Amino acid sequence: MPSGLTIQVFGDRIDDTRLAEIFAREVLVMLVLKELLSPEWAERILFWPHSGFNVHSHLFIARVTSHFPDKGQVMVRYCGPYANVHIHRSLEADLRGG
Repeated sequence: MPSGLTIQVFGDRIDDTRLAEIFAREVLVMLVLKELLSPEWAERILFWPHSGFNVHSHLFIARVTSHFPDKGQVMVRYCGPYANVHIHRSLEADLRGG
């Protein structure tokens, strides 16, 4: 079983309620397979009116894809001594004489 959960959606939009149901079932199956939850409790949870499984597909997709650059856009990320925070702190230390 893969370490992550992937739900493939075809079409432009899927109902959030249906997506939450699919997500809940997949998570519960994963927990049962790892023996972290009994099959009986998994069935009970599916019938709870407020199981705690919620999905808001439009917000989820926006958050997941917000870091993707636009087509043709090049993103450069600096780490370590080239990062803005490091350069800023170095300049402040130089100004204080440190």
